[in-house]
Amino acid sequence: MATCGRVVKLPPHRTVLLVEDDPEIRQAIAEVLQEAGRTVVCASDGLEALAKLDVVERPCLILLDLMMPRMDGIEFLRRLGKHPRSKDFPVLVLSAHGTVRQAEVYPGVLGTLRKPFDIGQLLSWVDEHC
Repeated sequence: MATCGRVVKLPPHRTVLLVEDDPEIRQAIAEVLQEAGRTVVCASDGLEALAKLDVVERPCLILLDLMMPRMDGIEFLRRLGKHPRSKDFPVLVLSAHGTVRQAEVYPGVLGTLRKPFDIGQLLSWVDEHC
């Protein structure tokens, strides 16, 4: 079973920050990524993700849901651009909603996967960037 809870210093070239509010989806993606040899740091919304960026090594990729409580993915992208460590954070947007086009204009957004997506597609993105 994958773990998303602890925040520790991790190797940046293999670490993925997963920002997803649905605990079942978050857990399933984390397990797949860990089986593929990645370390996964999880956040349930954009606010938690920004806080984790302050304490973990630079992730090789941020997987970002858009529709989340407290801070959605669009606001996270806005704030990420102002984050002191944000230079060229690569982001892959994961969403079932129509706001995907809004996210694509932000620096660092590499592309989007619409939910439900094929795990093979996700792993291809991760392999390319991590």
